[in-house]
Amino acid sequence: MTVPGLGRDPALVARAVAGTGLKVMFATGYYTYDNLPFPFHYRGPGKVLDDDDHVLESLFERDLTAGIGDTGIRAAVLKVASDQQGMTEDVGRLTRAVANVSVRTGTAICTHAHAPTKRGLDQQRIFAEAGVDLGRVMIGHANETTDLDYLQQLIDNGSYMGWTAAAWTSPCRSTSSWTRWVSSASAVTLAG
Repeated sequence: MTVPGLGRDPALVARAVAGTGLKVMFATGYYTYDNLPFPFHYRGPGKVLDDDDHVLESLFERDLTAGIGDTGIRAAVLKVASDQQGMTEDVGRLTRAVANVSVRTGTAICTHAHAPTKRGLDQQRIFAEAGVDLGRVMIGHANETTDLDYLQQLIDNGSYMGWTAAAWTSPCRSTSSWTRWVSSASAVTLAG
């Protein structure tokens, strides 16, 4: 799920998996917790240039339809991140841009969401306002909380939950926390 903002090199990944039989899914979007790149400080809603985010959206649509850069490798999903900082002005713009592209293209969305602060609910709200089918959204990092009410809300709203295997910053790094995490995963699974 590497997108600009994290660094991505689809040609390198393609070479690395060549001949292995692995299928790799590339994403488009932009990874930031706070600000979009400098050019977008002047382009977009309420900015000097443009009055919408058609330029930002066109970058994602091109990755989906023509390919990433000159590789010919097309992105398969859209990605957006919101972390502890919440929906900053630029993260909100980015989330709405991803939502608009999803509505136009039918492309699924995979997110990074800071689970301890329930950022997945913020994402779902913006997606729903834009008309995104929440059944085509995977809210990431759901394993970084044991808050069953939050997890149930994500499901009740219609989205999938993404569970990362490596939970680097989750409350689940110790054995006792790991046990609580497994119990949470079991409870959510048993709830249907």
